Amino acid sequence: MDSQKGTAVVRAPGRNPGDTPRSGVIHVNVRHTRRFTVVGNHLAQHPEMSLVAIGHGVRVQSLPTGSRIGIRDLAPRFAESRRSRATPPG
Repeated sequence: MDSQKGTAVVRAPGRNPGDTPRSGVIHVNVRHTRRFTVVGNHLAQHPEMSLVAIGHGVRVQSLPTGSRIGIRDLAPRFAESRRSRATPPG
């Protein structure tokens, strides 16, 4: 591996010259018209939930109404589920 080439834009282009922040999060908003799920900030930024738990919550929200969501249904999709299920609480 001689060198790596980055494909990410260093800074997102702003609407007007000079309006791009120098640091921090830069959002590039794209309107989705099909196959998307809206996730509330109360889940995405929950202060007491792990990233794995937040990911499971997003997965559950994205499923169609009536989908099975027990641990046996989720475990085949997530390796973390299989490990967590095997570990006793405490």
